[in-house]
Amino acid sequence: MSLPVIAIMVASVSALFTGANMLVSALNYRRAKPRIKVKLHLWCPSEISWDSIKCNIRFISNSSTAVSVERVTLLQKVTNADFTCTKEIAVAILKGEEKREISSFDGPLWQGAIYAGSYKPLEGNPVTMLIQLGNGKIVKPDLLSRRRLTKWMELMSFMHESRQQLAMYENSARQLTFDDM
Repeated sequence: MSLPVIAIMVASVSALFTGANMLVSALNYRRAKPRIKVKLHLWCPSEISWDSIKCNIRFISNSSTAVSVERVTLLQKVTNADFTCTKEIAVAILKGEEKREISSFDGPLWQGAIYAGSYKPLEGNPVTMLIQLGNGKIVKPDLLSRRRLTKWMELMSFMHESRQQLAMYENSARQLTFDDM
């Protein structure tokens, strides 16, 4: 073998090892960056409060780095013939917010409430939950069914109005006697 052929073979093997090293470095970077999944479940508590829907928000960290949660918002897209805008819907965090820093491979659970007065079910307008992380990244839950949320909110609004009407007539309701007839 001549000297130029040996030099080309050594350079080729060196380039192959350099490419493999770059591939391992890129995969290691992808593994180490913060990754988080969010699961959202709507539920009705045993002590029924008809002015809000309770929701469980579970954060699942799938990386070896810690992640911090800045805020949780629910957005409704409002479209008109002339413009399109998004309206922020109130989500009150009831329990779990003290754990804003999510350590590696952890899955804390937050409990929140979506208040019926802040959400008006409009036909055909999508609803999205957004979670803003400390690094500025925005994460969306798997799927928030607009139809299910709209039905929950319509039920909550109806029951809230019914409770207000019952409270209005509560003091005037009494049992009839023979004298009243």
